[in-house]
Formats: sequence, structure tokens, C-alpha cells
Amino acid sequence: MARNIRNVKGLQKKSRRLEVKATKDPHVVAVKSGSQENVWYMVRFNRDFTEATCTCPWAQKGGKNCSHVMAAIRYLARLKGHRVSFWLSEEDARGQKRRIVNLAGMFATVRPVA
Repeated sequence: MARNIRNVKGLQKKSRRLEVKATKDPHVVAVKSGSQENVWYMVRFNRDFTEATCTCPWAQKGGKNCSHVMAAIRYLARLKGHRVSFWLSEEDARGQKRRIVNLAGMFATVRPVA
């Protein structure tokens, strides 16, 4: 059974501090561990970028949308000139009056970079 996130804003804050690098595969992004030196996790997106998996221990035990996935999404959005904010519920996201994207049970609002 999948482990779902409860503190989306805490993970979002943590994701902002993580280093992210592109790989040769456009569907895979490398994200540096926030707690282990010289450890990188691979975040792999499906073909249409609506689902992601991570190689971190939490995700390997069934966790969804870890901080590494959030960091990867933020990185890819930035490349396209967008910023994203993450929300646990669709109701919370709707309150932002922005475009909403559902990513495996987590909602993100998207806006252009100012």
C-alpha cells in the first residue's frame, strides 16, 4: 500500500533546498539527497509527466511524491518558465485561482515566473 504525504508544505520547503541536475534521458532528473553527502536519487517521469517515481528509500517503501519528486517538478517547470506550488487537496489548490495539475494524489498550481 502506498504511503501518502501529510505535510506537503514541509516537503515543498525541503524540496527548494535540493540540488537538481538534468540527465541524458528527458524523463529522468537527478536530485541530490538532503541528508547524505554525494548521494543522488533518480526521479523518473512517465511519458506525459503526470506520474513520477524516485529511487530514495522512502519512495522505495511505497511513499509517493517525496521532496525529490517535488524538486524535480519544480526544476522542470522552471525550465519552461513556470513556478509551481504544491497542495494536499484540490480544494486548497482551487483557492489559489491558478491552473491546477494533479500529480499522483498531490495537487500543484502553476503560474508563469514573474
